[in-house]
Amino acid sequence: MSNGNTHLLAGVICGVVISPVIQNKLHEKNDVEIGHLVLCASTGLIGGRIPDILEPPLNPNHRAFFHSIIFGLILCLGLKELWKKVRSKVKDRKLRGETIITGSEFLLALIFVGLIAVLLHLVMDSFTKKSLPFI
Repeated sequence: MSNGNTHLLAGVICGVVISPVIQNKLHEKNDVEIGHLVLCASTGLIGGRIPDILEPPLNPNHRAFFHSIIFGLILCLGLKELWKKVRSKVKDRKLRGETIITGSEFLLALIFVGLIAVLLHLVMDSFTKKSLPFI
């Protein structure tokens, strides 16, 4: 059964796994920067708890919209659009011949990590006895 500590740990792992992907694929870095890794892990930690912050698990039936299948689908659509936006910003930066990552690229990447961690929270909750409501 997923609990608060499990969601925290899953969020951290999510951030640690996604950080090198972002650094290598989007920013074309061959090595992993520790600062980026720590920020992504921290963002994942927070993102992994967001549904329970918005809908505290005070009773077994606490799951409403922010623990629903619809919310998960909305997150998936948002993640797809956010990924397009990040890739577009990277492409624009490269066309300008700049090699330094912009603050907006970095912020969007952190938001992406946080939303993935929220989605992971929902996936984990979907495997519990109560599962997820549709809405």
